[in-house]
Amino acid sequence: MIYEKSASIWTRAFALLCLAQFLGYAQHFMLAPVLPLYVTDLGGSPFVVGLVLASFAVTSVVIRPLVGHWADRWSETGVLISGLLFQGASVFLCLIPMIEAVMLANALRGLGWAGLNTGGYSLLALTAPESRRGEGTRGYCALDVSVRIPSATATVTIARTHRRRTRPVIRDR
Repeated sequence: MIYEKSASIWTRAFALLCLAQFLGYAQHFMLAPVLPLYVTDLGGSPFVVGLVLASFAVTSVVIRPLVGHWADRWSETGVLISGLLFQGASVFLCLIPMIEAVMLANALRGLGWAGLNTGGYSLLALTAPESRRGEGTRGYCALDVSVRIPSATATVTIARTHRRRTRPVIRDR
Protein backbone atom coordinates (compact mmCIF):
# COMPACT_ATOMS: atom_id res chain seq x y z
CA MET A 1 0.00 0.00 0.00
CA ILE A 2 1.39 3.40 -0.98
CA TYR A 3 0.49 6.49 1.01
CA GLU A 4 0.63 9.91 -0.56
CA LYS A 5 2.08 12.69 1.51
CA SER A 6 -0.81 14.88 2.62
CA ALA A 7 -0.76 18.60 2.08
CA SER A 8 0.52 20.53 5.08
CA ILE A 9 -2.15 21.89 7.37
CA TRP A 10 0.03 24.85 8.37
CA THR A 11 -0.40 27.09 5.37
CA ARG A 12 -0.15 30.86 5.68
CA ALA A 13 -3.94 31.17 5.51
CA PHE A 14 -4.47 28.56 8.25
CA ALA A 15 -1.85 30.18 10.51
CA LEU A 16 -3.48 33.60 10.11
CA LEU A 17 -6.88 32.08 10.77
CA CYS A 18 -5.57 30.49 13.98
CA LEU A 19 -4.05 33.81 15.04
CA ALA A 20 -7.36 35.60 14.45
CA GLN A 21 -9.18 32.89 16.41
CA PHE A 22 -6.70 33.15 19.28
CA LEU A 23 -6.96 36.94 19.51
CA GLY A 24 -10.76 36.91 19.30
CA TYR A 25 -11.12 34.27 21.98
CA ALA A 26 -8.48 35.94 24.17
CA GLN A 27 -10.45 39.19 24.06
CA HIS A 28 -13.65 37.36 24.89
CA PHE A 29 -12.36 35.26 27.75
CA MET A 30 -10.43 38.10 29.36
CA LEU A 31 -13.37 40.53 29.21
CA ALA A 32 -16.24 38.19 30.12
CA PRO A 33 -15.26 37.61 33.78
CA VAL A 34 -14.48 41.29 34.37
CA LEU A 35 -17.72 42.78 33.01
CA PRO A 36 -19.96 41.76 35.95
CA LEU A 37 -17.50 43.28 38.40
CA TYR A 38 -17.24 46.45 36.32
CA VAL A 39 -21.02 46.84 36.08
CA THR A 40 -21.30 46.28 39.83
CA ASP A 41 -18.64 48.93 40.46
CA LEU A 42 -20.63 51.31 38.25
CA GLY A 43 -23.60 50.80 40.58
CA GLY A 44 -25.48 48.08 38.74
CA SER A 45 -27.63 45.56 40.59
CA PRO A 46 -27.37 41.82 39.93
CA PHE A 47 -30.38 42.18 37.62
CA VAL A 48 -28.61 44.87 35.59
CA VAL A 49 -25.49 42.68 35.42
CA GLY A 50 -27.71 39.94 33.98
CA LEU A 51 -29.13 42.32 31.38
CA VAL A 52 -25.64 43.43 30.35
CA LEU A 53 -24.49 39.82 29.97
CA ALA A 54 -27.69 38.90 28.14
CA SER A 55 -27.08 41.63 25.58
CA PHE A 56 -24.03 39.67 24.40
CA ALA A 57 -25.87 36.36 24.16
CA VAL A 58 -28.96 37.74 22.46
CA THR A 59 -27.12 39.65 19.76
CA SER A 60 -24.70 36.79 19.18
CA VAL A 61 -27.47 34.26 18.62
CA VAL A 62 -30.03 36.43 16.84
CA ILE A 63 -27.59 37.83 14.27
CA ARG A 64 -26.01 34.49 13.28
CA PRO A 65 -28.39 33.66 10.41
CA LEU A 66 -27.78 37.08 8.88
CA VAL A 67 -24.00 36.76 9.39
CA GLY A 68 -24.12 33.33 7.75
CA HIS A 69 -25.96 34.85 4.80
CA TRP A 70 -23.29 37.56 4.53
CA ALA A 71 -20.56 34.93 4.62
CA ASP A 72 -22.25 33.01 1.78
CA ARG A 73 -23.04 36.04 -0.37
CA TRP A 74 -20.17 38.39 0.43
CA SER A 75 -16.96 37.03 1.95
CA GLU A 76 -16.03 34.67 4.77
CA THR A 77 -12.85 36.67 5.30
CA GLY A 78 -14.80 39.92 5.41
CA VAL A 79 -17.19 38.50 7.99
CA LEU A 80 -14.27 37.32 10.15
CA ILE A 81 -12.46 40.66 9.94
CA SER A 82 -15.69 42.56 10.64
CA GLY A 83 -16.27 40.40 13.69
CA LEU A 84 -12.79 41.12 15.00
CA LEU A 85 -13.28 44.84 14.40
CA PHE A 86 -16.60 44.80 16.27
CA GLN A 87 -14.94 43.00 19.16
CA GLY A 88 -12.11 45.51 19.21
CA ALA A 89 -14.46 48.49 19.08
CA SER A 90 -16.46 47.11 21.99
CA VAL A 91 -13.45 47.46 24.28
CA PHE A 92 -13.33 51.21 23.65
CA LEU A 93 -17.01 51.56 24.53
CA CYS A 94 -16.29 49.88 27.85
CA LEU A 95 -14.02 52.79 28.72
CA ILE A 96 -17.08 55.04 29.04
CA PRO A 97 -18.05 54.68 32.73
CA MET A 98 -21.79 54.24 32.16
CA ILE A 99 -23.80 51.03 32.43
CA GLU A 100 -25.61 51.82 29.18
CA ALA A 101 -22.29 52.09 27.33
CA VAL A 102 -21.14 48.77 28.78
CA MET A 103 -24.42 47.16 27.68
CA LEU A 104 -24.00 48.57 24.17
CA ALA A 105 -20.38 47.39 24.16
CA ASN A 106 -21.43 43.90 25.17
CA ALA A 107 -24.09 43.81 22.45
CA LEU A 108 -21.48 44.94 19.94
CA ARG A 109 -19.16 42.25 21.28
CA GLY A 110 -21.94 39.72 20.59
CA LEU A 111 -22.10 40.88 16.97
CA GLY A 112 -18.34 40.49 16.74
CA TRP A 113 -18.49 37.06 18.33
CA ALA A 114 -21.01 35.93 15.72
CA GLY A 115 -18.78 37.21 12.92
CA LEU A 116 -15.64 35.67 14.42
CA ASN A 117 -17.17 32.22 14.75
CA THR A 118 -19.19 32.19 11.54
CA GLY A 119 -16.38 33.54 9.40
CA GLY A 120 -13.73 31.54 11.22
CA TYR A 121 -15.34 28.14 10.93
CA SER A 122 -16.33 28.81 7.32
CA LEU A 123 -12.74 29.69 6.48
CA LEU A 124 -11.51 26.63 8.35
CA ALA A 125 -13.57 24.43 6.04
CA LEU A 126 -12.19 26.27 3.01
CA THR A 127 -8.51 26.48 4.01
CA ALA A 128 -7.84 23.08 5.54
CA PRO A 129 -6.91 20.41 3.00
CA GLU A 130 -9.79 17.99 2.58
CA SER A 131 -7.76 15.01 3.77
CA ARG A 132 -6.73 16.86 6.96
CA ARG A 133 -9.86 18.76 7.97
CA GLY A 134 -10.22 16.76 11.19
CA GLU A 135 -6.68 17.66 12.20
CA GLY A 136 -7.27 21.28 11.24
CA THR A 137 -10.45 21.46 13.28
CA ARG A 138 -8.69 19.93 16.28
CA GLY A 139 -5.89 22.49 16.11
CA TYR A 140 -8.28 25.36 15.54
CA CYS A 141 -10.52 24.39 18.47
CA ALA A 142 -7.53 23.76 20.75
CA LEU A 143 -6.83 27.49 20.63
CA ASP A 144 -10.08 28.03 22.50
CA VAL A 145 -8.85 25.83 25.36
CA SER A 146 -5.41 27.48 25.38
CA VAL A 147 -7.06 30.83 26.07
CA ARG A 148 -9.31 29.54 28.85
CA ILE A 149 -6.48 28.57 31.20
CA PRO A 150 -5.01 32.08 31.59
CA SER A 151 -8.54 33.46 31.66
CA ALA A 152 -9.46 31.20 34.59
CA THR A 153 -6.32 32.28 36.42
CA ALA A 154 -7.13 35.93 35.80
CA THR A 155 -10.71 35.41 37.02
CA VAL A 156 -9.54 33.94 40.32
CA THR A 157 -7.02 36.75 40.78
CA ILE A 158 -9.59 39.44 39.99
CA ALA A 159 -12.16 37.87 42.31
CA ARG A 160 -9.67 37.78 45.20
CA THR A 161 -8.57 41.35 44.57
CA HIS A 162 -12.15 42.55 44.20
CA ARG A 163 -13.15 40.91 47.50
CA ARG A 164 -10.31 42.68 49.31
CA ARG A 165 -11.28 46.05 47.82
CA THR A 166 -14.98 45.80 48.58
CA ARG A 167 -15.04 44.83 52.24
CA PRO A 168 -18.11 46.22 53.96
CA VAL A 169 -17.58 49.58 55.58
CA ILE A 170 -19.67 50.49 58.60
CA ARG A 171 -20.75 54.07 58.42
CA ASP A 172 -22.36 56.19 61.09
CA ARG A 173 -25.66 57.67 60.08
